[in-house]
Amino acid sequence: MKMFWSGVAAVLLLIPASARADQADRTERRGERMERQGERRERHGERREKRGEKLKEKAAATEHGAELYPASVPGCGILGGQPIDLSGAPFKWSATCEREIPKYQTTRLAQINPDVVIWLSGWDRDDRLVDGQRVSISTMSGRAMFSQLIDQSATRLTSTGALGWAVVNVLTSIVAGYAAVQLGVYLARR
Repeated sequence: MKMFWSGVAAVLLLIPASARADQADRTERRGERMERQGERRERHGERREKRGEKLKEKAAATEHGAELYPASVPGCGILGGQPIDLSGAPFKWSATCEREIPKYQTTRLAQINPDVVIWLSGWDRDDRLVDGQRVSISTMSGRAMFSQLIDQSATRLTSTGALGWAVVNVLTSIVAGYAAVQLGVYLARR
């Protein structure tokens, strides 16, 4: 009987220990879940902050008599050709961007008839496929092709009579401290 009571006592002592271990696991999982939720909320807050900054910029421009209209699509550049990844393969959306962006921008230009086109370049510094051939800005022939692509895009973007256009390379923007500006094409009208 003594052995029986020893076994019961051991079980009774182990149950609280296993319950504590289970509770510790639940607490740890809850902590991880709360951490992920906090990260999501932080990202959401950053997005809201960026939207607020954009609204402030738009308000400041309007205050000075200018209105800014976006004419770009996230993930797509302005230059022709298809941006490629480090392995040399085009991104899955590259062909769609190459085909649709000129149409979209031409439509926006006709709708807005801007005085100035502001071009902030992001995707347009990357190697790309042009007519099936890889083009790199690091080669002389690549630089010549990039110049042609810039000329083609500039001609399209000023086709409605915009008085000027500006290309701001991302690297220049970062060095000058303007990396917070959303990249793309903006049409300005007074």
